Amino acid sequence: MICLGPEENKKNISISQVREMGRLIASRPNEASHRMVLIEQADLMNIQAQNALLKVLEEPPDNTFFVLATVSTSPLLPTILSRCRLFKFFPLSADRIREILTTQHGISSQTAHIVSRTIGNDLSYAIACAGDGAPDTSEWLRLRTWLINEILGLIRDKALQSSRKGLAISQKLSADPHCISDAIAVVRTVLRDLCIFRYDPNLIVNLDFFDAFKDISQIYVYPTFLEWLKALYETEKRLDSNSGPRLTLDRFFLKLSLPKGLTQI
Repeated sequence: MICLGPEENKKNISISQVREMGRLIASRPNEASHRMVLIEQADLMNIQAQNALLKVLEEPPDNTFFVLATVSTSPLLPTILSRCRLFKFFPLSADRIREILTTQHGISSQTAHIVSRTIGNDLSYAIACAGDGAPDTSEWLRLRTWLINEILGLIRDKALQSSRKGLAISQKLSADPHCISDAIAVVRTVLRDLCIFRYDPNLIVNLDFFDAFKDISQIYVYPTFLEWLKALYETEKRLDSNSGPRLTLDRFFLKLSLPKGLTQI
């Protein structure tokens, strides 16, 4: 079994990786009668890598088959898709992940609720993020608590120096690129909670910050939250297109710190 995926600190599967895989499978399998090539996150292959793979798929070695795992087929070339059989696997729901965390791993209901609705449908990552359920027992929980406190403090601070606080948050996050995707996921839940709090506060994700959301929902008008969500969406697009993390995050957190005029009377 040969596994292929993005190399460490890389966002794409390169043509050199596909060519190296081609060299490996040029000889007969020596440990079994058949051989499987698993390409994880196949949608992250660049065009050159896909074209190189296409040549292998057109004339595969004997007793070798390929599995391309991806969350989306749209980035893959039609010529590659035409040579594949499609199987759909539906992800675990947030409710199911929460149930597993509480019943099988002893995580508190509130922590399981927060984790399952923040990190997506990756069960193994949800388990790692939850730790043993107590505060500060995992790096993810520490990041989340710190970040939400900083964001809510930034939003509530009407002083001019709040922009400096926003830049400080950006500086800390951009210093560790590995945490940026987790940070964006947490920010997304915060802005979502702000949008829905006044309509149904029981549906917010970050239940442990209930009182803070209540205070903020009485300060700002609803369109302000929508503007922040739009800014977050633009930030994610910029990060996905390889824009500089520091400048991109600076732009977003400045957005959170500046629109102080949109308040209720």
